[in-house]
Amino acid sequence: MPVIWDATKVEKWDEVDPALKTTIDFQLMEVGFGTITEANAREVFDRISFVEKIHGPYRNAHTEDGLEPYFTKPSEIRMLIGYSVNVSNKAVTSFRTKVWKDHVSNNTRKWDKD
Repeated sequence: MPVIWDATKVEKWDEVDPALKTTIDFQLMEVGFGTITEANAREVFDRISFVEKIHGPYRNAHTEDGLEPYFTKPSEIRMLIGYSVNVSNKAVTSFRTKVWKDHVSNNTRKWDKD
């Protein structure tokens, strides 16, 4: 199924970091939200932050020393209020179960290779 996104309701879409524009669909798929609203923006951020703490950030920042991990900021999610993508919403328990299963699956692969 193709990813269909809509940023027409994002007030300052032209000011959103281009790297975030390329990753937000995948972030929303991972955390189980189809739309960022005033009501759910905090939970969207909480879930994205949780996944980033386990698997690392979705993006890197260019610095004088090269690339460094760049974690999603609350202000970036606030800026995206109104953004939507054709992703099904997940209850928090389904989200936690998926993240845990992904983590265990990744560790199993590492365990088997070592």
